[in-house]
Amino acid sequence: MIAFRWLLAAAPLALLTARAGDTRLRLLAGPSAAFVQTCTLSVTFAGEGGGTTVSEASDCEDGADVASIDYGVTGGVGFVVGDRIRYTLDVLYTMGLTDAITEEGAAGQSADPGKHGVAMVVAGVSFPLAGR
Repeated sequence: MIAFRWLLAAAPLALLTARAGDTRLRLLAGPSAAFVQTCTLSVTFAGEGGGTTVSEASDCEDGADVASIDYGVTGGVGFVVGDRIRYTLDVLYTMGLTDAITEEGAAGQSADPGKHGVAMVVAGVSFPLAGR
């Protein structure tokens, strides 16, 4: 098993906004990039007939060939409530476009292909800094 910790940078833009009073609904979409922070490769071998189990873990640098950057797309919906002081709630999903593992196995296939997927709930408050 390979476990990753990613640093995700997403830049969703509001594509469509509907307004009802002080409440806005927005559809969000945009690009993202994920950068590998840590990667751990672990393998477990079980002995035949319930014999001894051996586990080994190491950094991915010692074995698996992993992509250091994964580009993707982000999309979701957001709600904004308020006029001067605004409260926001966004629900987003990011889907990676490249295989996280670049090592080739038999017949040129990825050893264990996988793309990252991240679900996020983002809440915030915004307010004007100037007197407008």
